[in-house]
Amino acid sequence: MNLWLLQGVYGTCPENGARYRETWEMSRTEFFVYRTVAEDFSRAPPAAILIARNPGIPWCGKEFDVLEYFSRHPLFAETLRRYRPAAEIEGYRLLRRED
Repeated sequence: MNLWLLQGVYGTCPENGARYRETWEMSRTEFFVYRTVAEDFSRAPPAAILIARNPGIPWCGKEFDVLEYFSRHPLFAETLRRYRPAAEIEGYRLLRRED
């Protein structure tokens, strides 16, 4: 999955100084990505997840952490609990699902 839409909506830092926008602050595009990624992940959890350490989103007081961002959604957070770190390879994190 590619999250280029997030790169677009986070091309600049949020005006309030927060690292991530609250759901009520999100544009329709951002909320669509936030909601559908969480729902799809919950409905059909993959065997493994590969996450780039550098998501291509500007530094805004701290790095943009894709897992932290989506874990704010309860469905995503609940599903993510089933995963454990498996490896770190040249700027990527690999998590494997434990069933």
